[in-house]
Amino acid sequence: VSTQSTGAEKIVSGKSIALKVGYEVRLGQHTVVWTFEKMRIAISNLPSQQKRQVMTTVKKMGIDYSSEWDKTCTTLIISKICTTVKVIKAVSHCRQIVTPEFITDLNDAIVNQHKIPMQSKYNPVIGDQALKTAKFCPIATRSTLR
Repeated sequence: VSTQSTGAEKIVSGKSIALKVGYEVRLGQHTVVWTFEKMRIAISNLPSQQKRQVMTTVKKMGIDYSSEWDKTCTTLIISKICTTVKVIKAVSHCRQIVTPEFITDLNDAIVNQHKIPMQSKYNPVIGDQALKTAKFCPIATRSTLR
């Protein structure tokens, strides 16, 4: 584990460490590097009752929420993909777009100490016919189109 200010620290087997935003986790011969970032969600086009349920669960888990999409958001929660500013920004920032069920299943996994669900398994259906052939998973090259 390393930070920009402190350099590298080797994790001893069996010991745990609290990751902080900006920490880099390097595996093996440093060929795999993950940068830790805190989850921050935005919600788009959910019915008010479903939005309240998601917000209650998100608050319980300590996940940050933004009413508008900004560059610090990591995940957009939406039940159907349609053309909204938040969807366009999430796609251009190469971020995950998932259904509300992801939040429910994430909470269940944390409470029951199960494996964290993969966001890529929670792709919303495409509601806008004009978008039927588009892909909404993160694609790194899209970030250069800004």
